[in-house]
Amino acid sequence: MSLSKELVDAALRTQNPAAFMLQKAGEVVAYTFFGLDRLSEQLEFPFGRHANDLPLDAICRIHEISIAEALGEPAPDPLQPVGFQLQ
Repeated sequence: MSLSKELVDAALRTQNPAAFMLQKAGEVVAYTFFGLDRLSEQLEFPFGRHANDLPLDAICRIHEISIAEALGEPAPDPLQPVGFQLQ
């Protein structure tokens, strides 16, 4: 029997497998909650100029076009994406 196998066997005998699994389960739960916290920070303020923010100018322009068409007035052109993003 090799020395490394004896060390592994000794380490497994001294540790409680339930404690090991409890630690791993705690790590998964903590990772999930930290991920949800990070996601909620991004969703907290949806209005702005970042890539994941709502394109409010484009949404307002769509409403402006609809209202102008309903009133029979000339409608402005829709906003075009800049760098593959609506503003």
